[in-house]
Amino acid sequence: MRPIFGVQVTRDRPPTPRLGVTDAVDAMEDDVDVIEKFGRPDAFAAYFSDSNVTYDHRPPVFSEELGLAVEQLKDGFTISDLWSVHTD
Repeated sequence: MRPIFGVQVTRDRPPTPRLGVTDAVDAMEDDVDVIEKFGRPDAFAAYFSDSNVTYDHRPPVFSEELGLAVEQLKDGFTISDLWSVHTD
């Protein structure tokens, strides 16, 4: 059974097939350039990479920068890295 959204549509005749549409789509070439950048990984992405594996809780440590306790950062990252947005 299909849900009723308050709109009813009736067709007098079946839709006509569009000839050549699939051919045009198949003929198009991808205009994509793959650019590989090597450098420091995005800290935001590095933290989300933990979400699908067994998560080891890192103990809270005092952050001099923020003046409060935060979860211990991954090796190689700083608090300012977490606030930086890479737009390269």
